[in-house]
Amino acid sequence: MEWITHLFEQYGYYVLFLGLFAESLALPFPGELAMAISGHKTALGSFHIPITRYAFL
Repeated sequence: MEWITHLFEQYGYYVLFLGLFAESLALPFPGELAMAISGHKTALGSFHIPITRYAFL
């Protein structure tokens, strides 16, 4: 889990959008973990709520 946290710290929203897109294409990327980490970062104030909600659509 540390590797994906490092990716979020370095690339932010790009990891969220591309990760969820990769999961929708059935590529092996843990989309649920990406959503959980982005929710945690939103609660901490690192991510903004409207942008994070848009990624989940």
